[in-house]
Amino acid sequence: SVPLVDMVLTCSWTGSIDGCGMSVTVEGLHIQGAKWANGGLHECTTDDSSWFKMPDCTLGYVKKDALSKAPAVAVPTYITKSRESCLCQLPIPCPAADIDSWVLAGLALVV
Repeated sequence: SVPLVDMVLTCSWTGSIDGCGMSVTVEGLHIQGAKWANGGLHECTTDDSSWFKMPDCTLGYVKKDALSKAPAVAVPTYITKSRESCLCQLPIPCPAADIDSWVLAGLALVV
């Protein structure tokens, strides 16, 4: 048994989570500030919609020391598009050099 304080919420955009005994898959997430294509984040163009459907996301808790060290941007996840109530921040993998740019783009996920 591991104390909850030693666990952290993480996610996978490609399937299961290593080191996670129990997980849940969330469908229907949408992202604003970027679009998802070919397994990663891409900049929007002026002709693009403001919201893009994301792939299914697997959520679960893992030990802090088992958390992936791969670079990722922490994206706030909201209940509604009005961004009034933040549920959590979910990591989306991206090159380390791009993290600040994605933060400035105002990325947000909505359930």
